[in-house]
Amino acid sequence: MTLRENLEQALRGEPLERIPFALYGGFFNTAAGPELREVKSIGDIGIARPWRIEYTSVQVKTEPLADGGDLTTYTTPLGELYQRRVPDPGYGSMWVMEHLVKRPEDWRIVQYIIEDTNYVAALEDFAAADAQVGDRGLAMAPVERMPFQRLWIEFGDIEQLIFALADQRDKLDRMISLMARKATECWALVAQSDAEFIWAPDNLTADIKSPELYRRYAQPYYEALAEVLPPLNKKIVAHFDGHLASLVDLIAETPVDVVESFTPPPNGNLALGAAWRTWSDKVLWVNFPPSGHLHEPKEIKARMKSLVAELPEWRRIAFEISEDVPVHRMVANFTAIAEALEEV
Repeated sequence: MTLRENLEQALRGEPLERIPFALYGGFFNTAAGPELREVKSIGDIGIARPWRIEYTSVQVKTEPLADGGDLTTYTTPLGELYQRRVPDPGYGSMWVMEHLVKRPEDWRIVQYIIEDTNYVAALEDFAAADAQVGDRGLAMAPVERMPFQRLWIEFGDIEQLIFALADQRDKLDRMISLMARKATECWALVAQSDAEFIWAPDNLTADIKSPELYRRYAQPYYEALAEVLPPLNKKIVAHFDGHLASLVDLIAETPVDVVESFTPPPNGNLALGAAWRTWSDKVLWVNFPPSGHLHEPKEIKARMKSLVAELPEWRRIAFEISEDVPVHRMVANFTAIAEALEEV
């Protein structure tokens, strides 16, 4: 069985003879990449959009910065907004340091940008990424984050979102409704792709999204998405990587197929075994707890085996690394995880 076949088997919820372990593809582009590729039991996770964004009136310009980050400026008839990002030294992910929204009146410009957005098919981009991954792993096709998450991750910071929730809830809800309608254009293109696994990169955590906010903004979103994708034999892979204990029952009712980047304690607050039993119709794609990477490889192996021991059977389970890890620890730590899974 290839790494790809093993991952597909796991993410479809089928019984397993071997529990798969894979890395976000960016890890293979780091200095540790060549050595990681030598570990034949570590899979590769590709992410490729079968769509791209074009604007009718908005002008977008991205400039590189000396620190390796970039500055993106959005010019609209209502004014300009800019966003500054910096790279993480782990696997090169980009983190927003200055959001587009810096004051409440900037939200109207964001709304203009959303209204001006056009989703255009780029099916060949996904096909190329999937072919590049080949039998070493699998590629997923992403949709946009759910509107509520986009507001504080992509457009404004959490402070601006809190102000909007407190002072402009009606306006915020109208913008979320607009974003939800626009999202269906993206879904239609993903539905046309050959991807079986559709990635919803929502970075969900109860630290931001309380049960009340989850019911209001997350549940309806996933119910709408499930009306489009599962009937086409596509599985929703939701990136829920935060504190989930207070949302456990709500997530059980949510129509997602895979809870991806699920993070057990000490970084998460929900035990793997408890989540596996409660979410009886969902696959758990488990991110090894990030703080564990500060330990020695023998301790990492022991922790990995203890996680597997929480499972009553080998089904609906896979492991991954989905967070930045210090480059100098990657090879030894990831090898220890792979070896632990081979030994259990």
